[in-house]
Amino acid sequence: MTSLIGAGMQSSGDEEVLSIAREIVGGTTKPYKAARMLMEWVFESLEKTPLVSVPDARQILRQRKGDCNEHATLLTALLRAVGIPARMAAGLIYKDGRFYYHAWNEAYLDRWISMDATLNQMPSDATHIKLVDGGIEKQIQIVAMIGNLSLTILDYR
Repeated sequence: MTSLIGAGMQSSGDEEVLSIAREIVGGTTKPYKAARMLMEWVFESLEKTPLVSVPDARQILRQRKGDCNEHATLLTALLRAVGIPARMAAGLIYKDGRFYYHAWNEAYLDRWISMDATLNQMPSDATHIKLVDGGIEKQIQIVAMIGNLSLTILDYR
């Protein structure tokens, strides 16, 4: 992965984030494999608990807990730290017969591939309905929709 760092791709400049990202991916030079390793590390390393905060990757690394926003924020930073373009996605997830707000990631690996570090899915399954790309500033746009959307499942496979 070292060959990708500094190749003009957006990356996290925080030394703590850079260090842990490099440690996680080790010597792999395959972006897809590195992305999966980072996602699995976030899934395994963060306690799944709701937090009311504006997530910051360094703070998340230190606290090692959070909900989908913290998982997605940290994974975005780690992916970018090793030179993999990444963005957050937010929308709805269908679970137990209901739709809930959820945030996850997309990484550019020859094409945008969805990743959910909260659920350890790459690509994310069909229960994810993306409404926006981007961080908290974009996610706020969908808050007014939550509770006002009406969806009908016509078919699933």
